[in-house]
Amino acid sequence: MKEISRIIALLPILLIVVIVIGGIIAFFYLPENSRGAVLGVSLALLNPLCLLSFKRYNDRRGNHRN
Repeated sequence: MKEISRIIALLPILLIVVIVIGGIIAFFYLPENSRGAVLGVSLALLNPLCLLSFKRYNDRRGNHRN
């Protein structure tokens, strides 16, 4: 059971890395007129992931207020 929770905990980090690497690769291989769209989509995907991962980290540490 601990292994499953560890995998679930590492999932946001893995998704962030995949999105960043995919955005960098697409940025260099796409023509100039579609680079802005790639950056916009990758940033739009990164924002909720970062917020969720920071929220989960803070909840684990017990830094939530009642």
